Amino acid sequence: MIMSRGLSKSLANASVSLKLAIGFGLVLLMTLMISATGWFSNQALIDRGDRVTAIAQVNELTLQLRINRMSYEALYNAETAAQVRSTLDQLDAALQSARNLLRSPENLQLLDAQTQATRDYRQSFEDMSKAIETREASRSQMGENADKAVDQADRIEAELLKADNILAFNGIVGVSKLIQQARFQVRGYTYSGRPDFEKDANKAIDDAVTGINTLAGDISSDYSPMLQQAIAGLNGYRAAVGKYRDAQAASKAALEKMTTLGVSMLDTSNDLIIRQNKSRDADSAKSVTMIAAATALALVLSILAAWVITRQITTPLQETLEVVERVASGDLSRNLKVDRKDELGKLQATIQRMTVSLRELVGGIRDGVTQIASAAEELSAVTEQTSAGVNSQKVETDQVATAMHEMTATVQEVARNAEEASQAAVAADRQARDGERVVNEAIAQIERLASSVGNSSEAMGALKQESDKIGSVLDVIKSVAEQTNL
Repeated sequence: MIMSRGLSKSLANASVSLKLAIGFGLVLLMTLMISATGWFSNQALIDRGDRVTAIAQVNELTLQLRINRMSYEALYNAETAAQVRSTLDQLDAALQSARNLLRSPENLQLLDAQTQATRDYRQSFEDMSKAIETREASRSQMGENADKAVDQADRIEAELLKADNILAFNGIVGVSKLIQQARFQVRGYTYSGRPDFEKDANKAIDDAVTGINTLAGDISSDYSPMLQQAIAGLNGYRAAVGKYRDAQAASKAALEKMTTLGVSMLDTSNDLIIRQNKSRDADSAKSVTMIAAATALALVLSILAAWVITRQITTPLQETLEVVERVASGDLSRNLKVDRKDELGKLQATIQRMTVSLRELVGGIRDGVTQIASAAEELSAVTEQTSAGVNSQKVETDQVATAMHEMTATVQEVARNAEEASQAAVAADRQARDGERVVNEAIAQIERLASSVGNSSEAMGALKQESDKIGSVLDVIKSVAEQTNL
């Protein structure tokens, strides 16, 4: 929890560009993670496919080896033997190639068994080849020895025919038939390979030898060397049959061993293929699971990062917008708490300072307006008093003007009277003196009136200046009132 708060605070103090970089970086990182997962999974499947291909090649070569061995068994020639050996060489190379690809101890153990079986198969094939060579050599020896016995019997038969010894001739003819019968039985045995046919062949050879020995007592001793050669040929014939039997047994044993090894090799290769297919399926399922997990993790982390970064940006913006709307509506009472150091925090701090400044400004304006209102009230009272004084002064001025008008008329009248008095001065000295006194008094009164008129004129000028000042003050008050909506 503490770590989460610390991380949130650190992220809040980070700049907006860093927040966006972190968000997009996480998205790119998740994309790279998914790509890497897919690449490794695909590479694993490719490697598994290579292993399956290598094992399939081993299996194919094992089947081809079986076919070539059967061809050799049927034809017994150098060409088919070379094909078997070539297939064995290819199989060894394929096994080595598969060994370089496999990693599992179980698979390597099966591959070692396959390799050993291939070695044993090669050895059995070589044993079979030698046995077949020996068998074929024995077949040749059988033919040579049989021909030798037949040749001697034919020579004796010809000489007895010349000697006109019918009884002995019939005896050698019987021996020749026994030899032919022995060859027939041996041929039957060599073609069938059956042990009971071997017994019949050996019995026929023994019968032929017995016939020759019996004939030796019935004919002249001159024919004994030829009879002995015929018996030697039959004995060699019998020995060759024995060699043939032994070679055939060795060949059969080698063939049976190769057959068993071939089946074992096919089973092993099939087992390897099954294992590789299972491993491939497991790798495929694992790849799907890994990609799905990576995708899900990427989605969760991306959504979480988007949510966190959005809250880190939109929440302070919303708070700032609310404060701005309050300020716009005239509410300057709310203070904005700033505890972050990014661009949004700086914006909030600036708006907070602006709010405080506006609050102080409005407070100052309110105090000024109050003072202006008080001054306006006082000024209004002064204005009213001034207006009353002006009105009073106007009345007095009108009175002065009326008096001046009357005095002017009086002066004119006095002047006229003075003129009349001057004309009558001679007639009435006393009246002249009285007129002079009246004139002097009128002059004094006129001077006083002129002085009063001068003072009134100065008062009117001062009053006009004061009125102009009051008008300027009223204009200022009106302008301030219009600016402050008062």
